[in-house]
Amino acid sequence: MQDAYHPWIRNNIFAKGIMVAINTKLALPISKRLAKTNITPNQISWIRFLLALVAAFFFSFHGWNYHVIGAIFFQLSMIFDLVDGQVARIKKMNTVFGRYFDLMLDLVSTIVVIFGICLGYGYTNIPELLSVDMLSKILGIKINIWMVGMFFLIALLFEKHLLAYEHYLEEKFKIERSREREKLIKKHSFLKHVPKGGITIDFRTFLIWGSVVINQVVLFLLLLSFIEIYHSFIRILFFWKIAKDIKTGIDMV
Repeated sequence: MQDAYHPWIRNNIFAKGIMVAINTKLALPISKRLAKTNITPNQISWIRFLLALVAAFFFSFHGWNYHVIGAIFFQLSMIFDLVDGQVARIKKMNTVFGRYFDLMLDLVSTIVVIFGICLGYGYTNIPELLSVDMLSKILGIKINIWMVGMFFLIALLFEKHLLAYEHYLEEKFKIERSREREKLIKKHSFLKHVPKGGITIDFRTFLIWGSVVINQVVLFLLLLSFIEIYHSFIRILFFWKIAKDIKTGIDMV
């Protein structure tokens, strides 16, 4: 059953604590049960999306208790995001469509949740380390929570676009990320200092619902935005090096 879990996750610093200790233990029993049924991985993905909708609904209310309930549903949504991939590997139902479908639902789920968070923002007694008013004073322009949420979503969308393109390269040119990375490191030693992967879904999910519960939405969304931008830059760097080394002449847009 260990092979049903994506090996890349074990190499990512953001995934080790929470995912291995909690999420995997919760997801694997569910995957074992669902793998014995006729349910498909894509149907499980829809369940994950519905859980995200419920989370967004509770996040949109003005009250800490509602936000805690929303956090629980959003965490459940993330667990089912692991389940669909595990069931796909157990049943040997991995498909290119399923890969892109999972990416799309992850993006749409996050957009819906951020929308709910913005609706319910600002109604708690917990003080913020960085509020929209503070950010407005720092930047010298009027900022609202919708602008912060949009900034994060743009950064996320860009990173997801690059991730989808990475999958495209893998499928079309049979590029294996880990093997190509080792080749590139041998040729360009500075790349050994670059993190192996981007931010994991569970880490992003944890920070999002955690920021709502402790009322640090602005600070955490900005932090996530800059992490997404950084890893997007790293992906572009690898794409450029790979395209140059394998001489495919690929159009990079």
